[in-house]
Amino acid sequence: LLATVCPSFLKFCILQGTCKVLVGSNFILLHYSQVSNNEYIFTRVDESVCHYGYGTKKACVDPYYSVAADLSIYKAGTVIFIPALVGLLLPDATLHAGYFIVRDTGSAIRGYGRFDFFTGFTPLDKRFNPLTKAGLAWKGTNLPFFVVSEEEAAPILKSRNYPLLPE
Repeated sequence: LLATVCPSFLKFCILQGTCKVLVGSNFILLHYSQVSNNEYIFTRVDESVCHYGYGTKKACVDPYYSVAADLSIYKAGTVIFIPALVGLLLPDATLHAGYFIVRDTGSAIRGYGRFDFFTGFTPLDKRFNPLTKAGLAWKGTNLPFFVVSEEEAAPILKSRNYPLLPE
């Protein structure tokens, strides 16, 4: 047992899949794994490999470039292109190319065209989060997107070092 948390924080950790918990004087990153014997099981994330946590199949989630999707429709590693996001200014002052990689799944992410965009630890507040500014924080958003062919996806997956993180 590493930590005990309040019910609302536990619910947040399960919903997000990953959360940081203060243990002693250090924060550790935990990934929600499963429920066993009515206990929620988390695994410790190796932050030297995945700075933000694990997605599906232990792929590292990549802020502003990862999506969770319905894995019965999209396989892990599928590349999605959203033309409306080309040129979006990111917090590191780079411009987004509009490509996202399916690196995760979620219990509420069901159906074609449903994605959950991962932004790391950036709050969903519009002042800080460029994907929120673009309208991607709400269920009703309906931006056109395209599934990229495997051939076209290969250099994108390489540039984002899938399934790990870019250097």
